[in-house]
Amino acid sequence: KFVSAMQRYATSHGDPGSSGSSWGTPLGPTTKSRLTGTPAGDRRESTGASTSTGAGLSSRYVGSPSGSNVGALSPGGTSRTPKGVLASRRPMVALNPSRSRNTSPQVLERRPPDNPAPSGDSLSRMASLLQTQDNGLAQQLRDNQTLAAALQNAVLELQGLRSQMQEIPPPPLKHRPGLPPFYWVPSQDYIKEFDVQGGYGEFVTKKGDFEDEGWVIPVSSSMKMVLGGIYRYSIKIVRKSMNRPQLQFGIHGPAHQKPWRLITTSRCSTSRDDEPWHDRPQGDRSVDAGSIIHVQIDCTCRRIPFATLEYALDDGPYEVVFQDIPLPPASYLIPVVSMGGDGSCVQVMPI
Repeated sequence: KFVSAMQRYATSHGDPGSSGSSWGTPLGPTTKSRLTGTPAGDRRESTGASTSTGAGLSSRYVGSPSGSNVGALSPGGTSRTPKGVLASRRPMVALNPSRSRNTSPQVLERRPPDNPAPSGDSLSRMASLLQTQDNGLAQQLRDNQTLAAALQNAVLELQGLRSQMQEIPPPPLKHRPGLPPFYWVPSQDYIKEFDVQGGYGEFVTKKGDFEDEGWVIPVSSSMKMVLGGIYRYSIKIVRKSMNRPQLQFGIHGPAHQKPWRLITTSRCSTSRDDEPWHDRPQGDRSVDAGSIIHVQIDCTCRRIPFATLEYALDDGPYEVVFQDIPLPPASYLIPVVSMGGDGSCVQVMPI
């Protein structure tokens, strides 16, 4: 097949016998034939007689170091060339260079390792980066210490301000001039026992004597005293009943529930809830008609965890009479007066 291919190649590229042909002169029967360009590695030898394109010729293919030489040798040792095959003095390009034995060794590209050893510059940059991070952490630590010290100083200042605020007396309550701080509101059980009069409901009068002699009944006000405030009001004893002059003032809980803290006007004695009456430590003192009673109730619970009640008669000093008034955050206190005799009257003074 190779010889046939070479014959076809020679035929298509001109007459091999012409003088101007670059393929040389025709080969005689005894001329040695060498064809270059056979595929490298295709070395075949036949010791017996084999049929070739040339009739009756035994063929022998020998590969040389420079390529593949094809020679047709007769049994007598003479070299013959098949008809139409040219001996080329110029080497031909291999049809399949990848199969050539004598190809030059390929130079493989050397890949760098995946984890190359760090150079001196890399170590210097890493050391500089670590040093920068250490400096940043140290600065952050100093900032945190400064912030903690400032926070501690702020806490100390706040505690000092709180102590100072406890020593400062609260400002007086401000009301519209000429108006009373509250009006009287009888309960549903005793609404027929009292008569509320005045433009602002500041007068309350007992109508008739109470059915149980020796007893008084309360009438409440519209003011609710809650935790955190200081409340002041003044009441005037307008008149006392001639037959039953008993009259009391003080505070009650919501809906006339406990706590009860009351002071009587006959002797200024005091009473807590259901306890008996206690005499005034400084001695008995009577509050007559026309006198004005100034009452102050401190619900701030700053000094003690209870509300306190103190009062003053006319222009006299204040007397603290109760320091144990419980006042839950959700509850409140209301001012009250209690009367039992017909015609007793009390007025809330404007502030």
